[in-house]
Amino acid sequence: MAADSVLQGVEAHSDVQLTSQIAVELGLDYVHGTLEAEDEPLPRMPPLRFRGGLRYQRNAFQAGGDLSLVATQDRLFPTETATDGYQLGRLYASYSFGQGQVAHTLTARLENVTNELYRNHLSLIKDLAPEMGRNFKLLYNVKF
Repeated sequence: MAADSVLQGVEAHSDVQLTSQIAVELGLDYVHGTLEAEDEPLPRMPPLRFRGGLRYQRNAFQAGGDLSLVATQDRLFPTETATDGYQLGRLYASYSFGQGQVAHTLTARLENVTNELYRNHLSLIKDLAPEMGRNFKLLYNVKF
């Protein structure tokens, strides 16, 4: 059912070039939502999240890693359950090359490096199952 609500938030991202090949990536996001009439939290509001990482790039090769820090979410809609905060690490490497008008990119990613057991507050099944543990992905991307 629709109701008047107030959403306030912030999202910030910055890339800082340390050298010609190394950059720092920083990000922060937060949303605060309230139902006006009841003065209670909106459902499924994401918790405060910070992300920081390093990226190395030389020509068509890049590699890096980042760490996401996610806060506990205990400002809840009446039917929700709280979720604990967590930290997630990610490592990646990619190489791009072209053939004519087509760009190809191969990427290898290792996500949830420490195999952290966590529950995403936005997941509809968070109370039934945690998020995926450590995982490896090999991606091939073609742009034409």
